[in-house]
Amino acid sequence: MSPRTLETLYSDVVVDLRSEAHARALAELEQCACTVGLGEVMEVVSDDPSMSIDICSWAVRRGYEYMGTVEEPGASRIFVRRTR
Repeated sequence: MSPRTLETLYSDVVVDLRSEAHARALAELEQCACTVGLGEVMEVVSDDPSMSIDICSWAVRRGYEYMGTVEEPGASRIFVRRTR
């Protein structure tokens, strides 16, 4: 998906992981993912530059769709759709 499309995408759940330690952020993401319904979009906001790669890998392992990342000054917005 293009960054322009992602910028206007409706997110059902926003998970703000800014200022979270990396391991803690992934644990919190896993916990939040349990509340996301099938087909819903989760937007993860992080100030950790490596988080986008890790969330992409996490989504693949979970069987979710990694939709893309929008880079903004000071943070990344990472989009994942629950597909199973």
